[in-house]
Amino acid sequence: TAMNEQQINEHGPNKLDVTVLIKDFIHSFKRLWIAVILIIAASTALFYFRTTRSYSPRYVANATVAINLVNGGAYASRSTAEQMSAIFPYIVSSGALTDVVAQDLGTSGIPGTVTASNIKGTNLLTINVSAWTPETSYKVLKSVLKTLPDVAQSIIGQIETEVIDESGIPKDTGKTAVVRGSLRKGLLIGTAAAFLLVVIRAFLFRTIRSESELKSVLNVAYLGTLPDCKKKHRNKNTHTEINILTDNNRGEYVEAMRLIRTRLERKLGGKKILMVTSSVAGEGKSTVSANLAIAMAL
Repeated sequence: TAMNEQQINEHGPNKLDVTVLIKDFIHSFKRLWIAVILIIAASTALFYFRTTRSYSPRYVANATVAINLVNGGAYASRSTAEQMSAIFPYIVSSGALTDVVAQDLGTSGIPGTVTASNIKGTNLLTINVSAWTPETSYKVLKSVLKTLPDVAQSIIGQIETEVIDESGIPKDTGKTAVVRGSLRKGLLIGTAAAFLLVVIRAFLFRTIRSESELKSVLNVAYLGTLPDCKKKHRNKNTHTEINILTDNNRGEYVEAMRLIRTRLERKLGGKKILMVTSSVAGEGKSTVSANLAIAMAL
C-alpha cells in the first residue's frame, strides 16, 4: 500500500506546484507548531534579557541651535551658513571643544558624551549630551552652548548661535523604547528562524499523494491508500489497534482495506506468501497485516 508519509525520491520527475508547496508548508507547520512557538518565545526572551542586563541608563539632554556667520558686522548668506553648520558636528566632537568645556566645568574631562548632527539643507544643528545623571547631562549641554562660539571662531571665524529649542533637564533614560525595540527585534528574528525551519521541512519531507506520483517515482504497483486513523488510548500503557471487524465508525478505512484486498488477490494469482513491510518502524505494518488478513478471510 502507499503510505501517507512515504518520502518522494528526489531524483524522480517532480514538477514545482505552488499549491503542493503550500500544502506541504501547512502540513509542516502543523507538525512543528510547538517548535515554532518555542523558537519565537526563546528568541524574544533572549533579546529581552540581554538588553535589560546590559543596558546602562543614560540621560540625554539636547538642543537645536541656529548657526549664523558674522562677516564685518553683516550676516553671511544663508547658503554659507548652511555649509558651515555641516562642519560643526566635527567641531563638537573635537578635542578643542572637549578641553574648553572641561575647563569651564572645572573637571579633568567631560563627564558625558557629546554628539551633534546637522539638519540637512538648513543652518540648524542638533546637539545631544548623554550622562549618568540628568543634572550632569544638562549642565554639560549648557557649557557646550556657552563655549561653542569661542571654539568655532578659531576654526571658521566669528559666529553667533541662537538656541531654537532645548530639552531642559531630562527625566527619561529611554529604557522603555530600547526594551521595546529589542523585543520587536527578537520577535522578528525568532519568527524568521521558525519560518525557515518550516520551509526547510516542507521541502525535505514532501510525500506521495497520488497513484500517478507513486508510479512515476517508484514504478511499483499501486493497490490503494489507507486513510490516517487515530484512536484515543485509555492510558499510556495501553495501545489500541484498529480492527475492521469491531470499528464500525471507520467506514472509510474498512472500504479502503477491502479494495486493497480485492486488488491484491488479483495480483497474487494463487500465491500464498505475502510480506508487509515499510521503510521505518511505527508506520502500521502490524495493523495493516492484521486487517488485511481479516479482510482476505471474510
